[in-house]
Amino acid sequence: MPDAMPSRIVLVGNARSLLTRDGLGNTIDAFPIVIRFNNFVTAGYEGHVGSKTDWWARNETDEVERRPGPFEKIILRLQGEQEATYSAGEALLPQLRLQHPGTPIDIIPRRIFTDLIEAYHFRNAPLTGTLVIAHLLREYERVCICGFDNLVGTPETLRHYYSEGNVIGDWTTFHEPDKEAVYLTELIRQGRVVPI
Repeated sequence: MPDAMPSRIVLVGNARSLLTRDGLGNTIDAFPIVIRFNNFVTAGYEGHVGSKTDWWARNETDEVERRPGPFEKIILRLQGEQEATYSAGEALLPQLRLQHPGTPIDIIPRRIFTDLIEAYHFRNAPLTGTLVIAHLLREYERVCICGFDNLVGTPETLRHYYSEGNVIGDWTTFHEPDKEAVYLTELIRQGRVVPI
């Protein structure tokens, strides 16, 4: 990591590639704002992924476990490409406010979903990480990322660094990693997303 960080923010994905980088945890924890996703795990993986979590980004599904926090902020992805699914996800807000009183909750605007879907011709909603990047880039000039390659491999490839049973499977049913890669590659080329 250079002396001057390219961003105040690092988004830590959940890809298994994080386990190949000894010492990355210290680099991650040195950022002023560390954002983690959904069911992230730090215990036992600190050398690779760090231990600090400032903001928690999550989707609206029941598969995301309750987290004790405390967090400085929560970023909530609601399934926003259609009004009906967006409204259904809003039921989670009162629960989060109860579980994390006083914590600001940013909801990713529906416009971010629709803009990405229109620009990149997604059939399905982009991954939470992709949406969080798009959301943050409205406020910040650039963000750093690591562990964002969790849909690379075969259907039998393990998807998350912390989950032995969670394989990629046929993600083309739900996500389109090729289109997400095009979007991220463009942002990296522009210098707005910086892999660490």
